[in-house]
Amino acid sequence: SPRNINTFVQTQLGDENFVHSYLLNLGNNGFLPPAVDGDMELLTPEVTPGGELKFKATFVNLTAEPQSFFYATIVKRAAHQKMMIKPEIMVLAANETRIVEKTHVVPTDMRPGEYIYEGYIRDPEDSSLLDYDQFTFTVLP
Repeated sequence: SPRNINTFVQTQLGDENFVHSYLLNLGNNGFLPPAVDGDMELLTPEVTPGGELKFKATFVNLTAEPQSFFYATIVKRAAHQKMMIKPEIMVLAANETRIVEKTHVVPTDMRPGEYIYEGYIRDPEDSSLLDYDQFTFTVLP
């Protein structure tokens, strides 16, 4: 079977960046949808230092075969301030949808302000981007 290569197109609309990923099938030069889809829903839009940031992550295997992937997250406040949360390897059965509630304790020394939480789903073999989502939360004084 032909090898799939992940390519992505990034567009900017106003202040929001949207990343769309597609798998390019070299066998027929056509575009195929990614094998795994992921979405995040913020449950605590405002947190205090030492409090808990909660969100719900939904992962969907869009194929009839098991799929494995890395799920990595990054929290950032400004272009030069980033904190990566430990990546996870996940495996979904054929056509499986998995909903996971995640909780992170906000460090007690985290500065007040608005932060962006980004989630990336990547292929475990070549780290190509399969899907991306983000939300914004606020750390209160």
